[in-house]
Amino acid sequence: MLRWLRRRLHTRRIQPRIALTADGFEIVGSEGECYPVSWAQMTKVATYKRDLLTSDEIMLAFELADRPGVVQEISEEWDGFSDLFGPMEKHLGISPLWYLDVMNPAFAPNFRVLYERPATEERTT
Repeated sequence: MLRWLRRRLHTRRIQPRIALTADGFEIVGSEGECYPVSWAQMTKVATYKRDLLTSDEIMLAFELADRPGVVQEISEEWDGFSDLFGPMEKHLGISPLWYLDVMNPAFAPNFRVLYERPATEERTT
């Protein structure tokens, strides 16, 4: 029993990572599977914090036009997370200062919508 517990405590879960691409980024899973995300498909970007009792985890949540009703979340713990800051500013106009804003105060969710694509009105003829 004790051996099992020691192995369990020493097992580290492999986190996904983020890899920039020419038109967005990919979320690369622990087994190499890729989920592409395009800046052109972004309809909404939000951020918030998860309270993990002894620390916080800052999250980004994306909604995409080509995947209605699906919210993709990524964590600051994933490799490549901070690489998104520059491209988010360039393609969506989101200043990197959002990260500092959501960081404080500690242990508060600090939910914020960072970007929302304006709805296009359909013309009736």
